[in-house]
Parts: sequence; structure tokens; C-alpha cells
Amino acid sequence: MQKFKTPKRGSIDGIIVEALAEGEKIPIIYLHGLWGTVRQLRDWMNRSNEEGHPCYSVELPGRNGSGPTTSADNISFEEMVEAVEKVLKDVGPAVLVGQGLGGLIAQAIVDQAPELVTKVVLVASEPPKGIPVRGQVFLRICRLKPCGKWFGYIRAICSGKAFEIDKKDIGGFLVKKSEVTPEIEKTFTAESGLVGWQIALGSLSLIKGIPIRDDLSLERPMLVINGEEDKAVPIGINKSIADKHGALMVSYPGSGYMMMLESGWRQPIQDILTWIEIPERKSENVFV
Repeated sequence: MQKFKTPKRGSIDGIIVEALAEGEKIPIIYLHGLWGTVRQLRDWMNRSNEEGHPCYSVELPGRNGSGPTTSADNISFEEMVEAVEKVLKDVGPAVLVGQGLGGLIAQAIVDQAPELVTKVVLVASEPPKGIPVRGQVFLRICRLKPCGKWFGYIRAICSGKAFEIDKKDIGGFLVKKSEVTPEIEKTFTAESGLVGWQIALGSLSLIKGIPIRDDLSLERPMLVINGEEDKAVPIGINKSIADKHGALMVSYPGSGYMMMLESGWRQPIQDILTWIEIPERKSENVFV
């Protein structure tokens, strides 16, 4: 990964946040995905900050001292959404950039608290209710390991306990195998089995008991992006998300699920920054 400034690490209402807070443009809040940490988003944060955006990256609860517990055991999706809302209320209205699970959190927040969000960028996002592909989650897990080797993942999801992804499964599934380094492996941590269970059941659309409506089209400008070599979230899922919300979708040849960790990370973030600067446009393709 490129070496830039090290963000300042602090806490907002008990939630760990890394920040590069200087800048006069609209703030950007980055949300990592499953098994992720804020360290995975530092290159994109630095590039955004160079363009004048104050940037913040939220460490979701249950990892590295963020939130009320030191373990990811039984941390729910709802708790993660509430944690991000606390940060947004402190920072003020911001652009949300969510990767994987972070993308679904972003969709939930803009549905429940649209006043906190100006624009939304979804990167290889998990889908909201109404996109009938959630049942593929178990199949995606089964693809991680040879027959019989994936039982540990299924057991953790069913129990709700924290579980880590095997280092051997990072390459090829989450990051292109040719791009994986020991430094990248260290950016992963244990994830909540409960959240994995909620994904598998398709129940992640519930926030504080209020369902995201199946026919909902979020009333905020939205950009959906993913890598054409993504093995974790198939491109068809992101196309369905873009269609659901009337959003612009852009795919990147040669990129995988975690494009912000790969050598081609510069082009997606530059495109994101270009799109953010365009006033209130939803569908015009500026990437030509």
C-alpha cells in the first residue's frame, strides 16, 4: 500500500475513528466491510484529503477497542448502524463511502437519517432487502474452502461468535491473489458471526424495527462501483443495487472485491472524487 499521512486516531462517543480532518470541502466518511478495519481505507482517505475533503474512517464496533465491548461476539448490524450514526451526528452531513458490509450500512443510514448524508458511494456492497440474492451467502462461504473445510465458518455464523477469515482465503476471494502481502493480511480482524447470520437470513434491512421497503429508491445521489474480478460479491448484485436506487454504476476491469487494497486503487478513488464534485447528478456518466 502507498505510504501517506497516518490519520489521527480518536474516539467519538466510544467509537474509534481515524481522521484527516483538515479541508474545506464536504466531509467524507469511510466504512469498511466484513473482517475489515480502518487501515484498509487509508490510501483512499489520503487521496481524498489531498483534494480538500476532511476524511473520517469508522472502526465498526467489536474490533480494536471500538464500541462498548472488546470482542465482536454477537455484535449486530443494528449496533453497527447506530455507531456510524453517532459519528455522522458529530461530523455533520457527509458523503458516505461504504465497502461491502459498509455499503449496506450506508444504505440503511440514508434511509433512516437522510439529513445526515449528502451523497452515497457503494463499493462491492451487500444488497438491501428486495434483491433476492442473499441466499447465495452460504454458497459464497462454501466456495472459500474445499469440501468439509468451511464448517468452521458456518459454525461461527450459526453461533454468533466472532470469527476470523483464514489467511489462505484472503487471496483470490477478498483480494486478488497476486496482490496479497503480509501488510495487507494484517489489516483484517475478527468479524461478528451474528452479522454473518443476519446477512445469510437477509434480515440486515431492519433498523430499529423499521424495515427498508422493498420498493425504496433512496433519495440521495448514489454511485455504485465494483471490480469485474470480484469473487465475493458478484457484479450482478451491484447491478441490481444500482437499478433499485436509480444509481450510476461503474465497473473496473482487473479489480477485485477490495480494490482499495490493490495496485489499481488510484483510478476508483479519483473517479469517486470527480463524481462527488458534480452537483446533485445521479445518472450522468462522467467516466468517459
